[in-house]
Amino acid sequence: MNRFIHLLILIALTHLLAPLWAQDLKNIKKTHQLLFEDAFNDQSRQLYRFSTPDQWVVTDNGKSGKDLKYLGAKRPAGEQMHPCEFMLLPHEAIGAFVMTFDFFQRGRDFSLRDVCVVYALTNDSTYAYAQAASEQGRFSHNIFTRTDGQTQKLGTTTAPPMIWSYEKWHRVTAIRDTAIGSLQLWIDDTLILETTRDTPTTGRIGVATYGSEFKIDNLKVWVPKN
Repeated sequence: MNRFIHLLILIALTHLLAPLWAQDLKNIKKTHQLLFEDAFNDQSRQLYRFSTPDQWVVTDNGKSGKDLKYLGAKRPAGEQMHPCEFMLLPHEAIGAFVMTFDFFQRGRDFSLRDVCVVYALTNDSTYAYAQAASEQGRFSHNIFTRTDGQTQKLGTTTAPPMIWSYEKWHRVTAIRDTAIGSLQLWIDDTLILETTRDTPTTGRIGVATYGSEFKIDNLKVWVPKN
């Protein structure tokens, strides 16, 4: 009987806590409109701007059908850590947004396996990004701005570094509210990174990495309704 009661309590807590993220996203969707979605197919690569186009391939092993796979890269020794590969959406000037996608980590360098959501990108050296990584350091597992080669940390709340699994798809959600200067990065139902020091700049958005191999599927972006 005690085990049954404990199980009921656990189920109740799960239903109380997990929907906090889901409810927030549901409310956001009431005030936002769908701007872009891609479940990925053989023509999907034409939609994006890649740093290294031949390192991105469409495969048949997605969470639902096909997916987009990045083959990974080895960073030069001694290079300051920052995103080295970008997949940018075609829209030029996005401010506030909600982005979600399914993510499967396949990085072979276990010292730093990551995923980044890039935003406010105006050129290759001026942008901001939130990185969920397997290691926390001066230039990893936080929210950053990068201007003319200089990186500044913005994150005010961080969870412990990620423990990625080869066998699991994760849901990545980024929520940016330029009206209050906030950005949140969620992995599944957990708030991983947050800042309240974001600036109301616009630019391109997308997915990036410090070099990890990964797959993504079911990418969607919402923006505020007019």
